[in-house]
Amino acid sequence: MLLRAHSSWAFFLSLGLLLAPDLIYWLWLVDTNPRLWWVAGVAALVYGLIGRIINQGISRDRTHSPWAVALLAVLAVGWGAAQDV
Repeated sequence: MLLRAHSSWAFFLSLGLLLAPDLIYWLWLVDTNPRLWWVAGVAALVYGLIGRIINQGISRDRTHSPWAVALLAVLAVGWGAAQDV
């Protein structure tokens, strides 16, 4: 269930968004806009709160994983941060 729930993925994404600015700076010495990361992190947390109350249809015989949504969100935020520099 940990890998299939929207709320879990939202919290994983939030952690990634918290670590991303430091990783970007450490790897490429690019200082990004902290407000962008803050807004994206809050959006992921709101998504997690909403994900806790919606019916996700998770059953033991089916696997639903929002991998694509999480990956696209991280790529979009990273690309947006690189454009601010």
